[in-house]
Amino acid sequence: MPPPADVVGTTPPNQRIYTPAKPKRVIDSAKQRALETDKPDLAAAVYDIWLRSLQDQRLSDLLMAVLAQTASEDQTLEFNKYVRAAKRDVVSTCLLVR
Repeated sequence: MPPPADVVGTTPPNQRIYTPAKPKRVIDSAKQRALETDKPDLAAAVYDIWLRSLQDQRLSDLLMAVLAQTASEDQTLEFNKYVRAAKRDVVSTCLLVR
């Protein structure tokens, strides 16, 4: 059986390298879950982190490790800092718009 179309190569499951379309689908799903649980700030933060990861290789690496569930404890802590900062930015932006 061939690998899914969004997986590049034939690396073992715990070492898969995904095309850009896969993380976007996961991010969209995470945004939807956050909205369904009445957490619009988290939904916006998740999307903001994904957008920033397109320009920031370190953040991209962290995001991919988190999505692949291979992040170390240090990577998880660092990623959580990005999440908190993104949520603060979202709240600040909302306050400025009002």
